[in-house]
Amino acid sequence: RAVADATSANIESDETNNAAVTSPITVSSGIDLVVSNLSAPAAITTGVSTTISATISNLGVGAVSTTFYTKYYLTTDPVAPAPSDVFLGTSGISTLAGGASYTPSNIHVTLPINTVPGTYYIRAITDDTHLILESDETNNATVTAPIDVSSGVDVTISSMSGPSITTAGTNVSVPNTVQNTGVGTVGTVIVRFYLSTDATITTADTYLTNRYKDNLYAGTSNTATTVLTIPA
Repeated sequence: RAVADATSANIESDETNNAAVTSPITVSSGIDLVVSNLSAPAAITTGVSTTISATISNLGVGAVSTTFYTKYYLTTDPVAPAPSDVFLGTSGISTLAGGASYTPSNIHVTLPINTVPGTYYIRAITDDTHLILESDETNNATVTAPIDVSSGVDVTISSMSGPSITTAGTNVSVPNTVQNTGVGTVGTVIVRFYLSTDATITTADTYLTNRYKDNLYAGTSNTATTVLTIPA
């Protein structure tokens, strides 16, 4: 729309014919963000920091001048995001010119240790909150090739000792060592103690107590003496 003498500085014989408009104009966004490349190792163990690579491209002609983020998820479905996808981390970009690409450095992800071993994918979604208005909002995501995920932790009781004879209703001190022989870090280990008539743990055993160890790193162990009360 163009308006002549918009401030009415001139007194005219007709003040109603000062404006005109063009024929209809279709306006589209000049920005189109995609994850043009995404790669990860073919095999990953849980609990271990792993480096992945991603390239974010602007296929449009307009520049992005607002910081936006790419989010990374662990998924079993290479087709569509699902509520069960596990969030792994983000990377940010502050500006991206039209036709340009950017590869963030040092994208590190750690798969949770409670991940069931199997075949997975890592999905990257750029600007998934739709902060940037784009010409195409349907092409913001991609996935890696299949990834063989295995457990990176192996927790064992490497040693435990106790008295050969005790009395019901009394306390006994039991030195014990829990060890992580895997390559990944365990966030929290719970060691539970039972009274049993044999070496096999069953539902018939009597629970006595437990102890906790936070952050049992790969290849390390933790030793403690736990006081147990023998039921009367």
